[in-house]
Amino acid sequence: MRTSLALACGLSLILGLSACGPDAGPTTPAAAPASSARTAGGTGTSGGGSGIEGGVVAIDLVLTGGLNETIKKTAGTCSYDEQSAYFAFTSKEVGAKSDFDLRVDLGSMPTLAVHAGGDSYTALKAGSKGTFAPALPKITFDVDAPNFSGGKLHVKGTMTCQK
Repeated sequence: MRTSLALACGLSLILGLSACGPDAGPTTPAAAPASSARTAGGTGTSGGGSGIEGGVVAIDLVLTGGLNETIKKTAGTCSYDEQSAYFAFTSKEVGAKSDFDLRVDLGSMPTLAVHAGGDSYTALKAGSKGTFAPALPKITFDVDAPNFSGGKLHVKGTMTCQK
């Protein structure tokens, strides 16, 4: 009897069934993991019980130093859930005179990255100076973002993810 049960369990595993044993009943396949809130060039969405909220970014930022821009516009893309967030926009989307893109990725290692021409400025890592306050769906900045060549960019203001 034990050999038959072990054989049945082994066959169940091979066939992808998850239940085995004397009390095992019909099984249903496990739910697929929720897809990532971030997609290249896309927006996160809400729905399906995944907890992901997404939309466009209400931007109210002043960039000084390596770039000098004042941005008050709704543009770009954002998504967030209980564990991570992603905000992004390009200078073309906000009508800025400089050519750059700005991304904020809040996960295991929060990062603010601004790419302007050949320069990349990053902040929110160890050694950053200033403040950074995420209270999703809103993020408040008053932080320096240095680059490898010694330049600095200061980012001050807010970004809010709107559905």
